[in-house]
Amino acid sequence: MAADNCQPVRLLIADDQELAREALRGMLKRDPQIDVEAEAASDTEAIRLCQRWRPDLVLMTYASRHDRSATTRAIRQAHPSTRVLVVTMHEDTDYLVSRLPSAVPQTHCRPGGDGCVL
Repeated sequence: MAADNCQPVRLLIADDQELAREALRGMLKRDPQIDVEAEAASDTEAIRLCQRWRPDLVLMTYASRHDRSATTRAIRQAHPSTRVLVVTMHEDTDYLVSRLPSAVPQTHCRPGGDGCVL
């Protein structure tokens, strides 16, 4: 990952909604320490693009209609140095934590249904 005087963090955005990817890219491209290298619209594409680009970080959304645990696990196993940041508005944090324990080493959930960062 990038330090203060090093190369920017190479980022892959993974979300099935094009509008969400565009919004995330728009926010993140303003930061000179972040280089959005690729965007994935599906789990399969996220895994393939990780193989091709070897990002430092994957920013992945987690919605109730998708189970991203297998994708997260596959990325972490194939690319141990790649970090995966999972962002969700899913309200059942117990479910999320039970689905991703081996794939996501740290979990932080905001109380009150404001979402969860895994």
